[in-house]
Amino acid sequence: MQALDRPLNNQRGSMMAVVMMILALLTIFGMLTITTSNTELETATSEQIYKLAFFAADTGIAYVEQNPDLYHDQNLTVGGSLSFPDTADNTVEYNLGSLQSFNGTVEYIGSSAPPRGSGYEAGNYSAHNYQIISDGFGPRNSAIQIEAGFYRIGF
Repeated sequence: MQALDRPLNNQRGSMMAVVMMILALLTIFGMLTITTSNTELETATSEQIYKLAFFAADTGIAYVEQNPDLYHDQNLTVGGSLSFPDTADNTVEYNLGSLQSFNGTVEYIGSSAPPRGSGYEAGNYSAHNYQIISDGFGPRNSAIQIEAGFYRIGF
């Protein structure tokens, strides 16, 4: 009968259970945070690698702009193309440093009347139309291809 006379005083383990539950929740929250951070880091790295390849391909477009021999009288055969940078088989890449390079082709598509508002008469001048395909290469074997069209005015 002695056990009935005193109240239950068995709450010593309940605080430990509450602390363990809070610790488990904080551990799960920390693991989720680390996973999210790793995913965001991988996404940012992939975006940076993509941008490096894109900028390399874009540099190929600028390379064509700076080299008029790729789109002058030497390249006036419809369907004909010239490779850049100055290669016959388009396998050599122009290195922009240790991480980036580019190569590509400039293809003559044909001639047409000059566009309206260009300031040239349709009867006296022609617009010679070209297509550039520039391949950019970045780190981790990343690659991207940019296609751009342009024209030059001639006879």
